[in-house]
Amino acid sequence: MRFYLGRNGQQTGPFTEAEVRAQLAAGTVAGTDLIWREGMADWVPVASILGVSASPPPMPSAFGGGVANRPFVSAVTREAVEEGPRLAGRGTRLAAVCLDGLVNIVGIGPGILWMALSFKSQSMSAHISSDSVDLVYFTQHLAGPLLVVLLPLLVILVVQTWLLCNRGQTLGKLWLKIRIVRTDGTKAGFAQVIMLRSFVMQLLTLIPLAGGLLALVDPLMIFREDQRCIHDLLADTCVVEV
Repeated sequence: MRFYLGRNGQQTGPFTEAEVRAQLAAGTVAGTDLIWREGMADWVPVASILGVSASPPPMPSAFGGGVANRPFVSAVTREAVEEGPRLAGRGTRLAAVCLDGLVNIVGIGPGILWMALSFKSQSMSAHISSDSVDLVYFTQHLAGPLLVVLLPLLVILVVQTWLLCNRGQTLGKLWLKIRIVRTDGTKAGFAQVIMLRSFVMQLLTLIPLAGGLLALVDPLMIFREDQRCIHDLLADTCVVEV
């Protein structure tokens, strides 16, 4: 039995059934291509004659809504979630940033306040000139407040870095149950969360004029369909629910 194939208005053949199946296996013929043989009233899809599956539909967007909004199946989550974790909401990500900022304020705020009050109380003192602050003055009035600023800042930096490198989370993200992962769902490591998302991004914002524009555009890109900002694109990361 001889078959004829049709695609985009072009007819090829005749072919034996074995030849058609070989082309299907090689990918040169699709299940949705047309086929005809003697005795048939009209052309029909190859799949309906040879019993093969039609070509699969396009893969869903990795960052769309519904099921496509759960694109990652990752061991990072340690959960058996059928479609993978959902992308973190924009409001949740903003809240996490605000919580991290609040942690910084609570940590270094007392030291900053102490330093400001020290400057104010000593500004009219004879122990300090208008031109310089000597070592004695620094030791007596500024060393304490500066230490109260630096020590909490160091602790926060260590904790946040450890969380980011090991869990893909800051304190804010940890509390709100979201995390940073690679776009394929695997763990985001030091190179992604520290170097690319943070260090490289900060360097780029230092570029005159362009850096300021970049710093403005970066958070606004959260309104993209995939909710990925510039720092996410640089690091090949996204933020998902735990």
